[in-house]
Amino acid sequence: MARLLEERKEHLARFMAVEMGKVLPETRGDVQEAIDMAYYMAGEGRRLFGKTVHSELPNKSCWSERAPIGVVGVITPWNFPIAIPSWKILPALICGNTVVFKPASDTPMLGAEFVKIFEEAGLPPGVLNLITGPGGRVGQGARGTP
Repeated sequence: MARLLEERKEHLARFMAVEMGKVLPETRGDVQEAIDMAYYMAGEGRRLFGKTVHSELPNKSCWSERAPIGVVGVITPWNFPIAIPSWKILPALICGNTVVFKPASDTPMLGAEFVKIFEEAGLPPGVLNLITGPGGRVGQGARGTP
């Protein structure tokens, strides 16, 4: 994932400049944040250890194990449309969760492009799911209630 982001850094930066209006030096920085996060989280995946602690009771062992929590909902703002999703999506995935990602309504195409890169990197279908839509409509029930 990180290597694909690196290869497409300029494309993503220009895409972002067109979709949301940031200047190129800022958009390049936004994409670099995601690249850095991808490499960082790749390393963190090797450090998801539980803890072993001493028990005050004889012949007893105490430890914790880390386990995924399930589905993580990620709703992000428009101002850093790749950096912020990377800060949320990558840790959730590396910890074994699935993600439903709703990018800001102002930057839906960039969100779709970001998800496509995960898929190209080999993430299985259904692990990272994208939903888009205007404002408060996404996530509402049949009668307009959350």
